[in-house]
Amino acid sequence: AVSPFLTKRLAVLGLAGAIPIFNPVDEFFFSPAKKPPANDRFRFFTLARLDHLKGIDILLGAVSKMIEVNKNAEFIIGGTGAEFHKLKRQAETLKITGHVTFLGELTRQQARDQFQLCNAFVLPSRHESQGIVYTEAMACGKPCIGTRCGGPEFLINDKNGMLVNPENIPALADALLLMMQTYKHYDPEIIRDDFLRRFSFKTFASQLRPVYENVLRRR
Repeated sequence: AVSPFLTKRLAVLGLAGAIPIFNPVDEFFFSPAKKPPANDRFRFFTLARLDHLKGIDILLGAVSKMIEVNKNAEFIIGGTGAEFHKLKRQAETLKITGHVTFLGELTRQQARDQFQLCNAFVLPSRHESQGIVYTEAMACGKPCIGTRCGGPEFLINDKNGMLVNPENIPALADALLLMMQTYKHYDPEIIRDDFLRRFSFKTFASQLRPVYENVLRRR
């Protein structure tokens, strides 16, 4: 199972004994930029399939609320999906198009570039079994804002970001403002080292090998 959360869910369904092993991220491809981002405005990046579960509508609501306090932020949203046009209309209705840019579908290279260019990553999902985009951001040394919706609780900690409850627009707006205020307290090297310890290919291989060895012994 890709997280302790999913392990527990499987147990409820009668599939006890699942072993939690997080999906890995290529630590050689996703890596910190050689130079820190030099953005005129604080840049948040989001990458997701644009559907209801990913909570982008909640993010737009929080953007509308937080720019009442601090307008020096921009939100770059990558990905496409069933709600792409609906979300663009929502941004227009909220009059936040000057702060929000929808990039559409991105290649892996383009996604990696955006992770490196941003100051922080944010994705307020309604549900995640793991949430691999958080770990891709961490591989690039970026702090993350996520929700307590399953998987992110096991990814995000005090050293690499912050968590809020799902569908809570005021709490998310506060987290966005707090991230802008405390951004310099997050150490990219510490975030990257924590990622390597938990989510790299090397770690994944070391966790998966005993599983196969155990199966072979049973045979």
